[in-house]
Amino acid sequence: MGKETNPEQSTSFSPDGRYFAVLSPESTLKVWDTRSGEIVAEWKDSDSAAVYSSIACSNLAKKGKKKNVLLVALGTPTGDVLAVDALASKKIWTDSSCHSGEVVSLLFSKNGDLLYTAGADGAMSVLSSDNGEAKSKFKSSKKRINSLSISHDERFVGVASKKSRIVGLDSKTELAKIPSDGHGHLISLSDKIVVCSYGNGEIHVYNFNSGNRSIEVNTVLDMKHAPIMLECNSNMVLSVSNKGIVYVWNIEQSAGAGATSSKIKIKSERGKKKGSAMVLSAKIVELDDENKYVSVLVAYMAKDSLKFENVEIKDWGKEITIGPEGKVNKTGSDSELKEKSKKRGAPDSDSENEEIVDKARESDMEFITDEPTMAEKLASLDLAIGEKEKEKEREDIGESDRRLTASVANPPSADSVHILIKQALHADDQSLLLDCVYNKDEKVIAKSISLLTPADVIKLMKFFVLMIQSRGAIVACVIPWLRSLIHLKASSIVSHDSSLSLLNSLYQLIDARVSTFGSALKLSTCIDYHFTEIDHDEADEDAPVIIYEDKDSDEEEEASGEAMETDEEESGKDIDAPQYSDGSEVMSD
Repeated sequence: MGKETNPEQSTSFSPDGRYFAVLSPESTLKVWDTRSGEIVAEWKDSDSAAVYSSIACSNLAKKGKKKNVLLVALGTPTGDVLAVDALASKKIWTDSSCHSGEVVSLLFSKNGDLLYTAGADGAMSVLSSDNGEAKSKFKSSKKRINSLSISHDERFVGVASKKSRIVGLDSKTELAKIPSDGHGHLISLSDKIVVCSYGNGEIHVYNFNSGNRSIEVNTVLDMKHAPIMLECNSNMVLSVSNKGIVYVWNIEQSAGAGATSSKIKIKSERGKKKGSAMVLSAKIVELDDENKYVSVLVAYMAKDSLKFENVEIKDWGKEITIGPEGKVNKTGSDSELKEKSKKRGAPDSDSENEEIVDKARESDMEFITDEPTMAEKLASLDLAIGEKEKEKEREDIGESDRRLTASVANPPSADSVHILIKQALHADDQSLLLDCVYNKDEKVIAKSISLLTPADVIKLMKFFVLMIQSRGAIVACVIPWLRSLIHLKASSIVSHDSSLSLLNSLYQLIDARVSTFGSALKLSTCIDYHFTEIDHDEADEDAPVIIYEDKDSDEEEEASGEAMETDEEESGKDIDAPQYSDGSEVMSD
């Protein structure tokens, strides 16, 4: 099975389909038993800032033990691979030597003894499930690996990259190249065919001959929306679109491009908008010997809970709707719908018949523009904490603490910032992006960056290069985000065609900014040196203190008047006193 590295689709079936693991956006792991529909295991990393990029699940039967081990492998954006015993809720081992960048894909062997890993560094490794010991490690691509798939006999591995190829696990060498110039997003292979997706609504099917190592073009299968996962088993091909619709093809019965597929949809609940119920993942669990019958296990969201349904497909080309109560309804093909409309007295013109068919389809439309994303669906499962635990925490909080908590605004979480960034990038809203960038929490930055898709990474990189040309507070806020983006998503940036011009522009800008640093440092040092020579403690303490008093005009007039009166009195005294000619006073008797 091939699955795209998509944070909104962090799910995995066990090889036998018995268990289904879901990794929430808060990095909380829960595992369901697909038969009973009950949660059987839960685990949360002690590191609250932990972020994961890939997941795989397997049920291991240990010798000499009555109970099986439910093992879940997780990959990180930094290249670590760890294994968790979900039933025991504990981490078993961690390996940090496999990859130098993001772990994009994890797959267990059929019996669960081996774990296959693929990274953004183009490397593959085979690890022991028991202790994480590396069995082998080799370079399978010069560019980033986007998806990985193992053949059913576990002799070959399919690698989706800039140049997709088939690699032999024994020889660890390339056996054949996929004849396409497209950048492979998803890949899956069986013993007979190889299927690839290149990021659009088309799935390319190739015949694979392992004997002479040849690949030939078979057909092209059309989907209305891009796939998020692929699986092929014998001649059966299964895919889930990004709108939550399951497509199934039988290649033997589908000849030529545009072959008809059978679809599986989820009927929306009453009172809720269309698209509220959506498929998360699907898996082929049973095939007949003649490849005319297939059973598909579907995991889907309904009534804010996770449900599982086995759907049997025998009549090809029809749509199957799973009701909210688990009922399966079948809808005929387009020709059958037209025939029924004619029997009901519908007009005979082809154009009006097409309108009737469209109206019949409209009730089962598989997409709407404002439907909730898969991340929001997973979040609605309340994976981080149960309602009972929330109620208990609310009871434990005192009344004063509740008032204080209500009065203080909670800072945005990493997931809310990630969603806002995606919305801003898709709407080209720079003001909203700036609001997100003003968040300086390192954990929020790292987790938000790690959840971005390669396409969003390039868009955000272009925005940062534009903003860093500014000055002041904007640059101070952008720099931590830019540093985290380059550190966590270097492989995604380098693999894009426009990365060279972006990085070159960034280099030139940084070089121009730091070119003045040397002269500015010299000037600062010189100023500091001269200021150290001024000793303020040696100032002359005996120096006269000059005090200036500011008086208004009225006070000045009064002061001048008093001074004049004093002068007149003194002059009068001098006139009244008799004096000799030499100026001495004459003494009276």
